[in-house]
Amino acid sequence: MFVDEKIAMLERYRRQTVREEENAVQEAEETAELLTLEEALGGIKAGELTLQDGTRLTFETRSYFEKEIPVPFLANFYQAWEETGESAVYVNHDHEISQVVNWLRENIRTISMKQWENLLVNGMARNGLFAKVVKREQLDCMEYLCYEVPSGKGWVYNIMFRMKGKDKRFTGNFNCMKKEADSYGVVLEAMVLQLEEWFREQ
Repeated sequence: MFVDEKIAMLERYRRQTVREEENAVQEAEETAELLTLEEALGGIKAGELTLQDGTRLTFETRSYFEKEIPVPFLANFYQAWEETGESAVYVNHDHEISQVVNWLRENIRTISMKQWENLLVNGMARNGLFAKVVKREQLDCMEYLCYEVPSGKGWVYNIMFRMKGKDKRFTGNFNCMKKEADSYGVVLEAMVLQLEEWFREQ
């Protein structure tokens, strides 16, 4: 009986070890495949980027508003768009991705990052929606919040950004489905970093 128990225990240990090794290999593979912000930013600057699934993205830059702000966009990607002197909206219905930039008539009231986050979360709550902030970034010229909200098609991953400093009229929101946050979400965030670089050079 003792020998049988020992054999069974050794077998359980062996199976557990194999499972742990398989999980470690899978995690390493998944981590290795994740798109980084640096890779996405490099692709935007180069004008093209190939995602992990083989999808090839190309980029274009369009200048907007009175400051001629060069905004990077996905090229040949959107099925619907609208441009005015105060905003530009682009939508891809296949992936549920949008890029929106705005030039406000007046400067945004100066509030802290925490106040901005609270306004977002509380504003969503007043409309019966839940918003979960998952990332906060304060750069030299811009700052942004990454947050998730539920929708009828699943969770949506948003990147809401605004300018810092005296002229705080430029804002925007880029979003995609949460399930594509590791691919398209990284690309959209890298576009905000590209904008940051332009403002820093001014």
